Formats: sequence, structure tokens, C-alpha cells
Amino acid sequence: MTRLNFRRIFAYSTFFWLLIVAQTRPLNSNSTLTLISVATAPFDWSTVDFKSPAKSAKNEDKPYHINISGKQVTIKSAQAIKNILVWTSVGDRIIEQKDLNLSSLSFELNVKTKGYYIMIQLMNDKSYTEKL
Repeated sequence: MTRLNFRRIFAYSTFFWLLIVAQTRPLNSNSTLTLISVATAPFDWSTVDFKSPAKSAKNEDKPYHINISGKQVTIKSAQAIKNILVWTSVGDRIIEQKDLNLSSLSFELNVKTKGYYIMIQLMNDKSYTEKL
């Protein structure tokens, strides 16, 4: 019982000590206490938009489209596809084709696993990697 009370007293005293230290201003601006006081500043949640999902510029700039229907995967590209590599989440390679020069490609995934990854390299030597 005394051990539990000691732990509670220690936890409360540490918490209050950190609050006091975080609110004090250090004498020089290069101190680590400045970082603590900045980190405890309140965050403005009004700037966060919870309704629309975050979109990255990489997803919008892909010159290809991947369509998955069951085990059948179809890739259509505006530019010619030079190389393609498909592997599992374990690291086993399923498909590795080089020097294709095709604008559309279709293949079937015969290996049962939870995750697949694909790397597409176009004729302009730009590579794109994503999870299927």
C-alpha cells in the first residue's frame, strides 16, 4: 500500500514540476527549455479540416491508372511502360518484366498474401511505387 502511495506522490510531483519548468522562460534563447515551452503551446484545431481527406501532389501527378478487379490487375498509362515489378509484402517477386514498351498491361495475381506492391518505370525513366 505504501509503495502505491509513493508511486502516486512521485507521479504527481513529477507532473507539477514539469508544468512549472515548461512555463518558465530561460535566460538564453538557445536553451532546451525554450523547446519545452513551445511544445506545450495549445494547438489551434480550427485550422484542421476533418471533412476532406488529405491529398498529396504525388497521387494527382501519376501518368498511369491501375484497375483491380478480383485477381486481375490492369495498368493503363499515357506514356509507354518500360519496366514493371510486382512483389508481395514478404518480399517475394511475382512479376518482373523489363523493356516492355507498352501503354497498357494486364496480369493476374496468383499468390495469396495480404499486401502487394508495384513499381512502374516509364520510358522517361521515372519510377512510381505504390501499394495495391
